[in-house]
Amino acid sequence: MNKIKRHLLVAAALLAGLLPSARAFGPLANLVGEQAPLVVLVNDVPGLVENWKEGPLARTWNDGQVREFFAPLHENLKTAEWDGMLKQQIGHSAKEILAFVRGGALIAIPSLEGWQERGREEPPVLLVAELGENTRKIEELLTSKAYMEKAKITRLTEHYAGATLYIDEFGGGKNVKSVAWLISDGNLYCSPSRQLVAVALDAARAGGVRDAFGKSERFLRMTERAGNNAHVLAAINFQAIYPVFDAYMKAQAANPENRAGMMIDLANLGSTLGLDALGDIYGAVTLGKDSAESMSGLTYSAGRGLLKMLAFGEGPLPKPAFLPADSLTTVVGKFKISDSFTALEEVVQAALPMIFGYYQNTLSSLNQQYGIDIKRDLVGSLGDDFYMIQRAPAGETAVPGQLDQAVVISLQDERLFASTLGKLITGSGAGESILAKREYLGATLYSTAGAGANAFGWAVANGHLIIGFGASVGTVESVLQGMAGKIDSFWDKASVASALSEVPSDAFGFSYQDTAGLVSNFFDVLALLAKTKQPVPGMTGDDGKTPELVNPEAKPGIETLRKYWDYNFAYNQRDALGIYSRAKTVYKK
Repeated sequence: MNKIKRHLLVAAALLAGLLPSARAFGPLANLVGEQAPLVVLVNDVPGLVENWKEGPLARTWNDGQVREFFAPLHENLKTAEWDGMLKQQIGHSAKEILAFVRGGALIAIPSLEGWQERGREEPPVLLVAELGENTRKIEELLTSKAYMEKAKITRLTEHYAGATLYIDEFGGGKNVKSVAWLISDGNLYCSPSRQLVAVALDAARAGGVRDAFGKSERFLRMTERAGNNAHVLAAINFQAIYPVFDAYMKAQAANPENRAGMMIDLANLGSTLGLDALGDIYGAVTLGKDSAESMSGLTYSAGRGLLKMLAFGEGPLPKPAFLPADSLTTVVGKFKISDSFTALEEVVQAALPMIFGYYQNTLSSLNQQYGIDIKRDLVGSLGDDFYMIQRAPAGETAVPGQLDQAVVISLQDERLFASTLGKLITGSGAGESILAKREYLGATLYSTAGAGANAFGWAVANGHLIIGFGASVGTVESVLQGMAGKIDSFWDKASVASALSEVPSDAFGFSYQDTAGLVSNFFDVLALLAKTKQPVPGMTGDDGKTPELVNPEAKPGIETLRKYWDYNFAYNQRDALGIYSRAKTVYKK
């Protein structure tokens, strides 16, 4: 498997270089059918690479202070050594390959039909790259004796439709792997499946396949939202994946070993969860000279099962003055928590009837014990306005890099909610040994007693429930200060006003981030891990230790990061077909 991945390294490099194209994603979108489970289209990578160099991430990475901070990582990556090895194996470095490649690119899984029955390790992937004027150079590279010897390739060739089709084999015995590829009409076609390469070439010469993805209404809707300048578009067609999932679950349900003591109906799990109503999950990215934009979409045919839990409200957005201006992240939205909770109950009742019965009995017992109705008086009292705030805590904290956070939810009946919550607290015995209680700006603030790395607290005030957690409950205090008019409001910031000017009136959600502050916080965490020698999950070696990533003594200050980072914002919309979001990262000018 490692050898086949090394062989595909060249193809991956080829896919990285693309011609600017006014056609957006052009004819490549027509090489696979509308029912392809996965399609990734890439366009205008020279422009993308050029704009990437001017973006904040690349500029931050190349900053002298930041490079000093990440000096251990540079040493561990051994980039120069890896590049030299690549040049030794194929005669060119990665940068050199990138420099002489041109064209658009397609990465796709055209079909999952018969995949499970064949017992394949991975679904067959198709890669197509438009090579442009450097076609001959690339073909000479891939067919060179030096490349074949270094990569230890056994090569078979055949003629297909006037082109030479290569089948490169790696390994031996039961571990043999193969990659089929050919170059024709300025395009590179590559796949573990010879048939996919042949079908793709035929489709290209015929102007596309029947019922092509690029001519479908789904694709047109995606590109309309993504815009003609998008550099990357990726789409997962869940309608093509669901039959495989459903067949697998039905097979599991039919297995006698799984039926004993089963509390869940596996055979109908997909429809119970509403997964059969899912359409597309897709996204697009555009890198400009002054900003980076991304968008995503989730489409469905019916809002049921888990999808019914996405109970977003309708615009316009609420804009309360109490949101603090000094937050690193602010999220504002309309969300019907009560409706979402009811939808969750319906899913559990259908999928896990035994657990739902236990839940009902427990809820009924609590209601009788405390003389309340938890669902009606607590959940039913929650309103539709929702806010989330992240702030850097004031002063030293038990865990450097840990943020103060708060969730604020509007209340339809503040008095009923507070009374019901009070009865629960009193009845459960959560007294002074567990909770600290104090008055703050006319509100009663409850918090976990004693100091610790993970604080938790809440208050009910001015028609809202405020829940705080993190390094401290300072954000709860900040919201209460905002309600008392004692701090600057988030909405008065010039950058927020600029972001809002691009948000449509029907948006049900909006988020804003101080990107420099968040990057600085991330650096704080890396510095802490380096000082304490704590392992980073997913980045440990055989000895259980994480290689050195940063020099904590060289951590750049916030003023360095503010030279490159400004702010990011996003908004959410919905229609009868799905839910959509668009985000924009504004570069520092």
